[in-house]
Amino acid sequence: MASKEVEQGLLGCLMLDFNCMYQVYDLIRVEMFEGKYSQNVYAKMVECFESGKQFDEQYLEALARTMADDFHTENEYRQFISDCYVAATSTVMLDNYVGLLVEDYKNRAAHNILKKFVTVKDLKSEHIDKVITQLEELQRGKEVEEDYVPN
Repeated sequence: MASKEVEQGLLGCLMLDFNCMYQVYDLIRVEMFEGKYSQNVYAKMVECFESGKQFDEQYLEALARTMADDFHTENEYRQFISDCYVAATSTVMLDNYVGLLVEDYKNRAAHNILKKFVTVKDLKSEHIDKVITQLEELQRGKEVEEDYVPN
């Protein structure tokens, strides 16, 4: 399943039943989403959840207006939200979407970590140790230091 479909499916599940946020809040972070629309919508969902607001049809209606900016129009956000609803016809797939999103994020992060070391001409033991440490942190679900550049 493509990343965009997984992201929209997960967001759609949360739109259908915002109580599902209790299941994903500790597992999913904004940066795990690859798409900017997905990141922006999930960030708003987290904000809503943390403030105790109700994430309902009325909030969704206002969401597209408030998220419009210089790069994305209100209609583009409306379409994206609609696509999320279509992607998730029920919340049954929520756990699958969460697992796929986490796995996709780990793969992208590992790829980014390893990509830095492909260009290192004199690969040193400390570089290998750093890669192993970052991959272990990623495996444990921790954030990794992506700005590390070997010298």
